[in-house]
Amino acid sequence: MTLQKILSKESTLKLLGPVDYPMLGKVLNHVGVQAAKKWHLVLHTNGGDANVAKSIHDILVGVNVTTVALSSVKSAGMIIFLGGKHRLATEDTIFMTHAIKSTSFIENTFKSGSLAITEKQLAKIFEEHNLEFPWARPLLGWWGDRRTYFRAKEAKELGVVHKIL
Repeated sequence: MTLQKILSKESTLKLLGPVDYPMLGKVLNHVGVQAAKKWHLVLHTNGGDANVAKSIHDILVGVNVTTVALSSVKSAGMIIFLGGKHRLATEDTIFMTHAIKSTSFIENTFKSGSLAITEKQLAKIFEEHNLEFPWARPLLGWWGDRRTYFRAKEAKELGVVHKIL
């Protein structure tokens, strides 16, 4: 199936922009209508709230959805993308993942009992999909905060992507 066919389907959900609560609302509304059917989620994001991304991921793994990476799937977007039963990407898509920074703010948040996502939880998501952390194999670039960029071709080699459109 081509990207144009996927985009023209009424059942396709398009998530473009930051990972936030309005995005979670769109997913919840769409799943209520499409839960028993096969459908596509087209994703273009530079990231956002990792807790929201984890919620979306958990919703997606329970339904028959194919995630489609469009141009940019970075940071928290990676968590969402991995929720697809089938994972497709356009040839020029750039993926990015990074370590979760440990700052005094985050450490205090954890001590206060917050449900903030941890690096260990992120590693578990990758493990559930039989994937190694991408920063274990830096491909396009590796930065001091373990930020790793990789293209669709490398994502396919890693098993993040099943097919390139």
